[in-house]
Amino acid sequence: MSGVRVAVSGVGAISALGLDSVSFARHLRAGTSAVKTGGKLARWGLEQYPSADVAGELRTDQLAVCAAREAIDMAKLGARERQQLAVVVGTTTGGIASSESWLLDGAPASVLECHRLCAVADQVAHAVGAGGLRLTTANACAASASAIARGVDLLAGGVADAVLVGGADALCRVTSWGFASLRLLSDTVCRPFHQRRSGLNLGEGAAFLLLEPAARAKRRAVRPLAWLLGCGESCDGYHRTAPAPDAQLAQRAVVQALQRAGVSASQIGYVNAHGTGTQQNDAAEATLLSAIFAGRCPAVSSIKPAIGHTLGAAGALEAVASVLGLRDQFLPWVSLPPLVGDRPLDDAIGWIGRVTERPVEFALSLSFAFGGSNAALVFGRADAF
Repeated sequence: MSGVRVAVSGVGAISALGLDSVSFARHLRAGTSAVKTGGKLARWGLEQYPSADVAGELRTDQLAVCAAREAIDMAKLGARERQQLAVVVGTTTGGIASSESWLLDGAPASVLECHRLCAVADQVAHAVGAGGLRLTTANACAASASAIARGVDLLAGGVADAVLVGGADALCRVTSWGFASLRLLSDTVCRPFHQRRSGLNLGEGAAFLLLEPAARAKRRAVRPLAWLLGCGESCDGYHRTAPAPDAQLAQRAVVQALQRAGVSASQIGYVNAHGTGTQQNDAAEATLLSAIFAGRCPAVSSIKPAIGHTLGAAGALEAVASVLGLRDQFLPWVSLPPLVGDRPLDDAIGWIGRVTERPVEFALSLSFAFGGSNAALVFGRADAF
């Protein structure tokens, strides 16, 4: 992290649990799941959000703008301070959800220019008045975790003095049919790390974090929600869709994040796992956790049974869940009554069903993706230093 302590000064989140981070935190704390019978996700009309029309017709843009504006407002960032604000967005679908419908209705391909992945960052920057650099990351389900890491790079290199980082993805036919063809979808609420897990549930949403150096937050008299202490990334390229079973390069990403944070594995009190509920991914992640924590695994949970797997937005939503958990001192969990008392996949996984609340100073958020992209983020409680 090049000696730069990064403050998380604001967050925004929109998911199947609600239209803002307040609803997100409340439902995560209560153990609410938005996944319904048949493995389907509850959806809502964005017309409920008063500014939903700012990004035109593209649902991914609408999701992104809703979450980005909340993060900016929470960080109390004025118009002048936004002039040099950089924006980094992770996404995998961009405007595909709209593209599919328009093309099926016979629209010419020329109307799809605004559906490029990089157009999401453009829409966000325009909506919040950000005049700085714009970047897009698109490494599948690790995209928004990587976007967060790129934002830290911009701060550390002096390229930006504040960054808005996160991700957004809307449900579409391409991803739904793609995961169905891989036989990875569950027709029940997903069961991360469970011996009888049967696949994932797809979701949609967006989340953003406003990052700035600690010194700048202090000058602005803004109290951080949490510290982003370290980021780590790796790519093993093991298979197009399957994770490397030994998880060795995924471990490298975690070790790198811990070292940059100056935090030992024994200090981590909570892990927000990638936890998709698929056979191979959960097995590889359990191997990773066993190796990192050497039999003393902290509390571990996945929020995917609550909101589904939101693909390119997942890393950012899980990062926001970790930040809110540190701020309010709760461990995000999802109540799954049929699983209570059941044995998890591996003895290293200390979580199943409800997580009892306990003081936590450091949290680790993990993201993994097709093609072997691995990302790890270490967050610290704001008053831990």
